[in-house]
Amino acid sequence: HAKMYLVDSEYAVVGSANCTESGFYRNLEHLVIFEGSEEVAWIEEDFVTLWKLYMEQGESVVKEYHEPLPSRMLSGIMERIRMKAKH
Repeated sequence: HAKMYLVDSEYAVVGSANCTESGFYRNLEHLVIFEGSEEVAWIEEDFVTLWKLYMEQGESVVKEYHEPLPSRMLSGIMERIRMKAKH
């Protein structure tokens, strides 16, 4: 499962690594680093949305999304990919 790390709205790191010594230096992980870009703003927006959802609905919402994503969420993701491809 992916993790999101944000630094001062300037950097975003998204990937599989836990924020531990092993996660960053010993384990085989995948990370994508964004710097000062529109993508950083999108990732930050996604993080805030997910955090608000979690704070409102608690742990039940996390368990709920262990299932496949609802089609409405997938269509939103696909729309973002299409918008990005146009630019």
